[in-house]
Amino acid sequence: MIPKTKWHSTALRSTMRLTALGVIGCAALISFGFALGAAREPIMLSDAAQKAIEAAFPNAPVQSIERERLVVDAFDVELTVDGKKIDALVTVDGTILEIERRIDPANLPAAVRDSLTKIAAGTELQETEEIQLRGELKAMPIDKPRTVYEAEVSVNGKDRTIVVDANGKQTRGIEGDDDDDDEDDDDNK
Repeated sequence: MIPKTKWHSTALRSTMRLTALGVIGCAALISFGFALGAAREPIMLSDAAQKAIEAAFPNAPVQSIERERLVVDAFDVELTVDGKKIDALVTVDGTILEIERRIDPANLPAAVRDSLTKIAAGTELQETEEIQLRGELKAMPIDKPRTVYEAEVSVNGKDRTIVVDANGKQTRGIEGDDDDDDEDDDDNK
């Protein structure tokens, strides 16, 4: 048996610390490497989704693609059509679920604008969108696209969303912000 000296104890602790730091450092480098690899890897549309987008928006340059996890696997595709940004939600099998376009409140159909203004109870319409629904969440194309309009308003200091159809009929109640920007008002309710 080797007698333990002060040097032996100190050397052992130093060796253990260096080993622990080495293991932690390697783990951090490996994690960082995986993060870099994931960040650099582009998201590719499925062949069916690519064909659906190209058929619906010929010659429109794609600005970005994000994978959306819904009940079905889908892509949120940002495009430019006639110089204006649109978002298309398309499933992996090529079903375009919806197309969103920003629309100036002054350009809303009168029934829609009147209804949104009434529902918003005098608050300013902050952002309005025309959303053409082309499919249901079960990823089945619908026979005739429907259009709804969405407006974001501030009610009692909270951002809310109002959705009405082309006739101005409210299709959903005033909801909390449902964008994926971590500003959801209803997350903790």
